Amino acid sequence: MRRAQDHGTGLLAGNLLNVRAGQGGAKRRDPDETDYEHRHFVNLIATAFLLAVGFAIIWTVLQIDRYETKEKCLASGRKDCVQIFTPPRGVRTLEAHR
Repeated sequence: MRRAQDHGTGLLAGNLLNVRAGQGGAKRRDPDETDYEHRHFVNLIATAFLLAVGFAIIWTVLQIDRYETKEKCLASGRKDCVQIFTPPRGVRTLEAHR
């Protein structure tokens, strides 16, 4: 095969000839050179990120559902929609000490 010269567009044409001849510009890696440690680390980070996103979505949906449930309860005219915690009868509060 004839190689193009390196003047003008010759460099580009030379690369095209190399690709056509099967000598592509990118170096092919042997299967033995795969960095499995880095691959496992990246997969672990991606899994942790996806789990965090999943938990955030679930938490958001549950919060929206709680809000809508309270809104429906209040719209129906009920007064016991929100639970108010009061201390038991025998427990003294700070106001009782004054």
